[in-house]
Amino acid sequence: MNIKRIIISQFIKYFGNIISGNHKEELEYYLRTNRRLNLTNPTLWDDKLYWLNRYWLPKIKSDCADKLLVRNYVTKKGYANLLIPLIGVWDNANDINFNTLPNKFALKCNHGCACNIICTDKTKLDINDARTKLNHWLKQDFSKVCNEKHYAAIQPKIVGEQFLPINSVSDIVEYKFMCFHGTPMFVDICYNRQETHDCNSVPYCVYNNKSNKYTWIPHHDKKNNCPTRTFDKPERFEEMIEIAQKLSSYFPFVRVDLYCINNSIYFSELTFTPTANRVDWEYTIEFRKQMAQYIDLSKVEITK
Repeated sequence: MNIKRIIISQFIKYFGNIISGNHKEELEYYLRTNRRLNLTNPTLWDDKLYWLNRYWLPKIKSDCADKLLVRNYVTKKGYANLLIPLIGVWDNANDINFNTLPNKFALKCNHGCACNIICTDKTKLDINDARTKLNHWLKQDFSKVCNEKHYAAIQPKIVGEQFLPINSVSDIVEYKFMCFHGTPMFVDICYNRQETHDCNSVPYCVYNNKSNKYTWIPHHDKKNNCPTRTFDKPERFEEMIEIAQKLSSYFPFVRVDLYCINNSIYFSELTFTPTANRVDWEYTIEFRKQMAQYIDLSKVEITK
């Protein structure tokens, strides 16, 4: 994290409680970009993401951001086979009987982001620390942390899932399809994931509107993360594209996250506010102008 990010995050941390959500959002954006958010005549991808965050809040958006209820949506779309099997759902971490859990598992809160316990060896897990973290996360209102309003309607739960068929967390490669009105325009490939939720990522695969085809090449539209690793096209890539299309068909924008492990596809999550809409941190302004063209707000009914 660079010095500017640190200063902004500390400012928001100490003064954010006395500033309303929308004003805090606008102030933070201005401090980051030296530019005012343009929600009247949005011209950048970030403008339109913030517009959707503020003015488009149907129930299905909250349900699909809910890491538990989204399973119903995925099932209705015909992809129950992609869901990672559940091992339990709890309202409080003190209710979890760790003795009955497998040696490897994942615990996550359903109502926010980056609140996961990834256990690769239960004999080495600090159970008291895990309970403390989970109960702390359950009390957080993630709709207020970064003004991601759709999280407000989610009833906090702890979701337990089976461990993916991998040797370690760092083996996970996640394909994050950025979908605009049901069309995946590009995919961020996340690799070298850590148990802290951090990972490296490289954007791949640009969709060509004219040819209606995807080109499997890395592209250099990130500011500080030019590709340092290349990836072969997954054998089931076309199927993953079709899954992303169907899961995103209702939404003006959503990121569809999938795993492909040992040639098997798994559903991860749907994300409406990638990096809490801070795409300006990651992508060039030229790329953000281009992506803005693919969100047609005239087709979006204001819902609060």
